[in-house]
Amino acid sequence: MLTLLPFYLVHERHLSTQSMVKIATAFFTLDAVSALGAGWFTDFFIRRGHSPTLVRKSAMAMGNLIAAVAVMGFAIANPHWYLVFLFAVAIGEGVAGSGTFTFSQTLAGPQATGKWTGLQNAFANLAGVVVPALTGFLVDRTGTFLAPLAITASVMVAGGLSWVFVVGRIEQVHWKSVKLRVAIRQ
Repeated sequence: MLTLLPFYLVHERHLSTQSMVKIATAFFTLDAVSALGAGWFTDFFIRRGHSPTLVRKSAMAMGNLIAAVAVMGFAIANPHWYLVFLFAVAIGEGVAGSGTFTFSQTLAGPQATGKWTGLQNAFANLAGVVVPALTGFLVDRTGTFLAPLAITASVMVAGGLSWVFVVGRIEQVHWKSVKLRVAIRQ
């Protein structure tokens, strides 16, 4: 959304630059507030004794799925409704974004948090290189943002489902025992 949103608002929704700035600012503010709120709520439920795995994975899945549905609504909504869907995307992204660094820090533990978070950011930045180029290519070919937004929604659905069905328990990896098991296998 960082690269797509301003261009989309100006070229697809025909907003002035000033209106685009206001809407994009509201979008990113709502995203940030949602991330803070989701982080607070997940910590609250974990402090109350709920499973960190269930709480954190549920937040990630719900955030991704809310954002995915809202992206498709936002893509096809009329001029009176697209902002409702756009702001729902911001909420979904914020909820999903609240757990991104939590997972690497929890799983890696203090011995490897820097490495895991660095690797995670490297892949995220790689996507930041590919997505604007792919978006530009698709918009140039089709004349509309529907294909890039459909791809975005599909990736969000895949992400939400992956948090539920692919990611295992959210607990720190104990590095000495992992090294010992690898050495025994060899």
